[in-house]
Amino acid sequence: MKLGLFSRYYHAQTKRGIAVYTRQLTLALSRLITQHDVAAIDYFWGKEGCSRFPEFENRRFKRKVIRIPGRLFQRLNATCRWPQVDTFHGPFDVLHLLHEFSAPVTRHRNLVVTVHGLGPILHPEYFSEDYRLRWQADLDRCIETASRVIAVSDTLAAQLRRYRPRFRQKIHGIPLGVADEFFAQAGEALPHRFPSQLGIDCPYVLYVGAFDAGKNLSTLLRAFSLCTNGAGSEGRHQLVLVGDSRWGGCRDLKEEAIELNIASKTLFLDYIDHDMLPALYRHCSIFVFPSIFEGFGLPVLEAMACGAPCVISDRPALNEIGKGAALFFDPNSAEDLGEKMAHLLANRGTREDLGRRGQHHAKNYTWENTALETIRIYELMLGAALTARGSN
Repeated sequence: MKLGLFSRYYHAQTKRGIAVYTRQLTLALSRLITQHDVAAIDYFWGKEGCSRFPEFENRRFKRKVIRIPGRLFQRLNATCRWPQVDTFHGPFDVLHLLHEFSAPVTRHRNLVVTVHGLGPILHPEYFSEDYRLRWQADLDRCIETASRVIAVSDTLAAQLRRYRPRFRQKIHGIPLGVADEFFAQAGEALPHRFPSQLGIDCPYVLYVGAFDAGKNLSTLLRAFSLCTNGAGSEGRHQLVLVGDSRWGGCRDLKEEAIELNIASKTLFLDYIDHDMLPALYRHCSIFVFPSIFEGFGLPVLEAMACGAPCVISDRPALNEIGKGAALFFDPNSAEDLGEKMAHLLANRGTREDLGRRGQHHAKNYTWENTALETIRIYELMLGAALTARGSN
């Protein structure tokens, strides 16, 4: 049998959730599917992009690049429905599109599509009309043509079934995982270049993720201002925001930090090297995730795995992965977040207890489990086992 895995994020520089899912799921599948041929496929993004394509120990997993520039392929595929992925590297017994947005049009009969969120539908106020319409058109096409639809959380699966009840039977929730390196011992020494190269003055409050408006970082800035204005230990903390600082809205956030008089203790960083990320989580005082909406919320799980006490938005998908292992707050209230941050920062015992609970909870989520559940979807379509473990 031959399996095709398509993603435009195999080559991506971004560290956002879709790119992490693309890489980690494919690597986990390569360790489990050993008797069949698998092609991991991306567009051509130039030689620099090719260098970021994952390497596979499994020789039956092949790296395939469509030798047409990505944007040109997308334009031709969307307008002419040609060329299709199968044209280059097919035919496949199963073709899995690892994301819904910018997924190529295909007439493949055994098609699986992964959906990562419903933000443009549930919260249209955070998106331009052009983006929202293009995204929704892609989503609707994927749901209608796919044999199976994978949602990255049970919450998202339920939302998709409400959105398109006619297709509810083919929608499956498969939660994401967290890589083993995030479970390293909490006492492990920091990399020698940390934190001085990053400009971090410990102790610090941490956020990791995008800087989009829906991530609600303005509320985090205001809450940090409220909880560090006093003379207590909270006032010694720095706020570290890790994401894409080149994003246009970052300028507005920096201006707000100046207005709140916290600019001197607020640090905006680009996405950092993956090998430094566990240490960054592990040594923060608390991790805060104030997002308005999520399909899953992978940074929360990574922070928990590292033993970081987590304060997260009271939102459906985050409630699913938080489950008694995080402190929740109203994302529309900077006052509520500020009070809970101040409480944790002032109470070491509470922080340590929350960190232990989070780390224990995160052990329920592995990329191997995500891959095994994904393999079961392939097997349902094929009526055959791909691995002995996957067919249990």
